[in-house]
Amino acid sequence: FAVIDAMFPKEVQPDDVVISQGEEGDNFYVIEEGAFEAFVQRGEAAPAKVCEYGPGGMFGELALMYNANRAATVKAASAGKLWALDRDSFQMMLVTTENTRSKQYEEFLENVDILQDLTKYEVARLSDMLEAEVFDPGEPIISQGDVGNYFYILEEGEAKAYISGEHGEVEVKHYKTPGEYFGEIALIQSAPRKATVRASGTGCSALSVNRQDFDLVLGPIKDILGQHIDKYPQYAEFIREANELESLERAEQEKIEQMKESNRRQGVSAPAISEEKMKDWRAPYFEKSGETKQGIKQVIATNEKLQVLY
Repeated sequence: FAVIDAMFPKEVQPDDVVISQGEEGDNFYVIEEGAFEAFVQRGEAAPAKVCEYGPGGMFGELALMYNANRAATVKAASAGKLWALDRDSFQMMLVTTENTRSKQYEEFLENVDILQDLTKYEVARLSDMLEAEVFDPGEPIISQGDVGNYFYILEEGEAKAYISGEHGEVEVKHYKTPGEYFGEIALIQSAPRKATVRASGTGCSALSVNRQDFDLVLGPIKDILGQHIDKYPQYAEFIREANELESLERAEQEKIEQMKESNRRQGVSAPAISEEKMKDWRAPYFEKSGETKQGIKQVIATNEKLQVLY
């Protein structure tokens, strides 16, 4: 309620200009009563109306958030009443809110088993990567059988996990405490989800991060866990599988590179030719029908060694 407490009233009359395009932003406004119109001037053209605001609407926040000049002029179309928050209060509360949210996110992350060995700096980096998403009641967040790449933390609301089997769908867990998490195996490997998790009650908000972003910023989590594997027996099998898959992929890539190298050695090997001879050489030309050309092209296309001729 600190934001509401800090807002002050402003009465306006028809045609009063509340904010002017190009000016420095001073206040952020919420409309209680009245009608307002926004105009934008481009070049030498007359200002054009771009939108209208009514009770419950708000305007003026962008200039305060981004320290930019006003992007439009807003005028009162009727008598009205506004609630305003001044620039300094707006920015201080915005920073305070962001700091509070970051601290809360970091506390969530510090309670995730799989992330226990991250440093304070790494946890702070990870908290900046979290994306919030709102889910309606009954809406699936993850689905059993789908390949998972995202890890989720419950921010607020409720969610329930279900497993489908021979006897239908069975509820196996009820998430209702902010900070509870699921899908963390997705940070180790792209494994099929073992359960479906849906928003319940009145819905929920969940924070998420995918493995690609995590690896890009902090490196593979399996490498971090691998250094302390005795502390994480519940993830040992997943780490082993991920390492085996990585080894197989690396071996396969090496095999492909060896085959390419072998093909290069066995392929066309042109004898050395002097620069003078190259300069004087002209490719011969023999007339052919379109059908003949196409036939030759198909023959060459089916032979990997002859690809060097293209």
